[in-house]
Amino acid sequence: MKKKFFVFKILFPATFTFLFGLPAYSQNTFTSHLNIEYANIDGFSLRPDIYTPDGQTAPTPLIIWIHGGGWQDGNRSLAPNGVQLRQARRGYAVASLSYRLSGRAKFPAQIHDEKNGHSLASFKCHNL
Repeated sequence: MKKKFFVFKILFPATFTFLFGLPAYSQNTFTSHLNIEYANIDGFSLRPDIYTPDGQTAPTPLIIWIHGGGWQDGNRSLAPNGVQLRQARRGYAVASLSYRLSGRAKFPAQIHDEKNGHSLASFKCHNL
């Protein structure tokens, strides 16, 4: 019991601080890089949306956002005041990835799409 409490006591504050704590770089504005195609598989275009903080000169922490929907539904679009874009306003780079849904491609194709998207988003954020 003590071990579980210890992990919660350490991990919860660290996660909370990351999501809601001090900003990486407090600029409050960001640039949207939308619909950057990085692959076309069987006629389906894989495109991340990348949001980078304005005025950043040092390397920027990157948050990868993979939308929910159980691989069956959903899309990469973000709400204007969603937690992801609030993080972009706080100085984090945010990449919202797309993947082929299960109606189009059989599992584990979605995992492969996300792995490829993660690599590309990391590269693009440092080269935009």
